Amino acid sequence: MAGFAYAVRLRVVPADGPETLYDLTGFAAGGPVSTVVSYEPETVRRTLAGRRQVERRYGARPMIRLRFEMESVGEEATLAEIVSALLDDRNGVYLSTDAGISEREVVLDGPYERRPLAGKAIGIETEISLRAREIAPEITSFDPIQQPSEPVTELYIDTGLEQWTSSVDLTRWIEEGGTVLQELVNPHSGLSSARIYVDAAFQPGIYQQKQLRANKAHRVSWWFRATNAACQPVIGVFEMNILQSLQDDRVSWAFGLNSNIEFPEVGAVDTWRFYSFIFQTNPPGIGESGAFRVKFASSAPANYGRSIYYDDLSLAEFIPPPAVNPFSPW
Repeated sequence: MAGFAYAVRLRVVPADGPETLYDLTGFAAGGPVSTVVSYEPETVRRTLAGRRQVERRYGARPMIRLRFEMESVGEEATLAEIVSALLDDRNGVYLSTDAGISEREVVLDGPYERRPLAGKAIGIETEISLRAREIAPEITSFDPIQQPSEPVTELYIDTGLEQWTSSVDLTRWIEEGGTVLQELVNPHSGLSSARIYVDAAFQPGIYQQKQLRANKAHRVSWWFRATNAACQPVIGVFEMNILQSLQDDRVSWAFGLNSNIEFPEVGAVDTWRFYSFIFQTNPPGIGESGAFRVKFASSAPANYGRSIYYDDLSLAEFIPPPAVNPFSPW
């Protein structure tokens, strides 16, 4: 059964300049260790003769208290940025508890607290209390909400490698190093795949050059097979200076302008295997995006004289779902 939890995001909108999104579900070892939502009644009371009270009710003020535990003191920098933004009256700060589906503008409610992490030699515990600028006429239920669909925009043309000018020349893809051949036997899907024969010391592969939008999540995926267990997919990522972050649970990423990423897990020989990774582009004005490309290749000269196969390549901009299903909006 799927778990349910708050999926907390904060969006800072300055008077001038780009907005900043803070996704706290993946922050400080999984997000806040405690999230408490409360509703404070907004009322005005008068005491009449005979000590009878009259009350005017306006609704409730949504409030939230977030507590974090961090073993690395350096993780606090993100929280300090958020609190600093809340202290600047020129900023609008919006909080969502359902991964951005709905949000409220918030202000700081009380001091920002920092204390040593109880029972541990290192680390700190922090707490942020916020209240909504506007009151709510009613309290929302605590039921899980339906996840939205995941909008995906595919950026590649001919993802299935079906368009060939000749048996040695892809129509939509740029070929670099080695020999690229149309393979009609055992494609992953469709009628053909691309066979890359390593016949040069230069790393052989294929790519498309794309313009990426700023501050967007992207997913790269591909299917790969090899007839030799020593062969493995090598992904060349060019113009990495536009990337804000990279995610993959099997790979240690080494940042640089141009980097080659090896995926060592091949699996059974001559069997198609699926690979993917996710990255986020930088906010506007940081890095360049016009020359970005992902090259699907193989290592050379280690695999000299061998063939590898790629099919169903994808570079897609998408809106990633939260790690857990969020509760209904606060």
